[in-house]
Amino acid sequence: MVATPVRAGPTAVKYPVDTATLRLMESATVTGRLHDDEIPMDLPLVRALVDRALPACAGLALRQLGSSGSSNALFRLGDELLVRLPRQPGGSTTIEKEARWLPRIGPLLPVSVPEIVAIGEPCLGYPERWSVVRWIPGDVPLVVGPETPVDPARRGLAQDLAGVIAALGHIDVPSAALRDPALRWYRGEPLARRDAHVRAGIEACRAIPGLALDLDAAVRVWDEAMSLPGIDRAVPPRWYHGDLLAENLVVRDGRLAAVLDSEAWPWATQPSTSSPRGRCSTPPLARSSADLATSVKRRGCGQELGHSR
Repeated sequence: MVATPVRAGPTAVKYPVDTATLRLMESATVTGRLHDDEIPMDLPLVRALVDRALPACAGLALRQLGSSGSSNALFRLGDELLVRLPRQPGGSTTIEKEARWLPRIGPLLPVSVPEIVAIGEPCLGYPERWSVVRWIPGDVPLVVGPETPVDPARRGLAQDLAGVIAALGHIDVPSAALRDPALRWYRGEPLARRDAHVRAGIEACRAIPGLALDLDAAVRVWDEAMSLPGIDRAVPPRWYHGDLLAENLVVRDGRLAAVLDSEAWPWATQPSTSSPRGRCSTPPLARSSADLATSVKRRGCGQELGHSR
């Protein structure tokens, strides 16, 4: 079996190296079981998959990353590559979506996205397709809270992020994308469609012993979001990123260098905004990276609640 090479945009990108969050592991097993249906894998299996699919990489050192994401286990391959293997059954869909759409979207963005070098096929008992992407240096940005001192330098990062959101909103959604079921996601729905789901989730949380969350405050935030105009409005389809958390950003010298987690790149039928905690997903924020007026904050808090799993 030979891995399928993939042509991508001219810029290579990695998943961020932050010594506080991405510790290299010496053990042979993937850190932690995150899902009930997690696919078993370990370092020897990944070594065998790589050596079989990419003979030219057989001599490269392979080591796993301690902070693998919830969707993919991550393994560093040599100095320039990263191996990504879906953790759950059905993960091939995301790998295929990335290979099809990232080369079209990436060159139109002002920052890098993962450059896919090859796609590996199911083999040796591992049931999903997997990918190899390029690696470049960078870090995840500091996650700020109410107690974090104001730093004017962060304005540049906010402007960069707003630029990415704006650029995504201006990329045409071709007819093939509209027909691709892998590009439809609940985070692209009008917020009002999440009402019953969110309220049920909040109430279910009341039964969790010792949960340190102010659920009454969550209800108030959601009630405010549901009172805003336009929450049930559908708009023409547009690209968006559904999970712009700090862990999915790469920064260098304080500026945004890359956006990761391409599995969260469907097209949307409803624009989202930014929440105070940094999750943002569509073009309205781009009118001003510093524009967090009350209505935007309320809508963003609603998006945080409504579009979280």
